[in-house]
Amino acid sequence: MKKQLDLKAILDSDIEGILEKIGLLELVNQGKIKCEFCERKITLDNLYCIYVESNEFKFCCDRISCYEKLTKIQSVSE
Repeated sequence: MKKQLDLKAILDSDIEGILEKIGLLELVNQGKIKCEFCERKITLDNLYCIYVESNEFKFCCDRISCYEKLTKIQSVSE
């Protein structure tokens, strides 16, 4: 039996507004947010996803290796 994921998608044009709402836009613009997996600075151009883990917002950049690590973590936690 396949498991279902609760996935929320947003448009690229909405990213800045969402980051502003959660109080992280300025930190992203200042280069203070890093990818959870490779520690690369997150920018509006390389942001792949935002997820919540242990009640904290975490970020994943657009590198395939980082996305693969994220999917492994998500599948283990289910």
